[in-house]
Amino acid sequence: RERGVTRLVSSSCANAGMAVAVAGRALGVATTIVASDVDRGCRLLESFRRLGAEVLLEGKEWNDADARARALGDEPASAYVPMFDHPLIVDGHSSLE
Repeated sequence: RERGVTRLVSSSCANAGMAVAVAGRALGVATTIVASDVDRGCRLLESFRRLGAEVLLEGKEWNDADARARALGDEPASAYVPMFDHPLIVDGHSSLE
C-alpha cells in the first residue's frame, strides 16, 4: 500500500497463491490468481475465491498463466508476486530450519 499497490497478482495454484490471497485480504487490496487449464480442477481455486480473490484461467500450462500474471502485474497499481524467484522469498526459505 505504501507503494500505491492496490492489487496483488500471482500465478500459483498452490501454497504461494494461498499466501497471496490471504495477504491481499489482510491488506484490503484486490487479488488476482491466474491459473492454467492444468489447474482447472485445483481445489484451492474455490478457496482463493472465498478469500475474495479473482481467479482467471489462462493457457494450457503454468508458463501461459505466469505470462498473463506478469502482464497484469505490470499494470498501474498492481504488483506481481512470484512464487519462488525473488530475493525476499529466497531469504525467507533460507532462514527456515
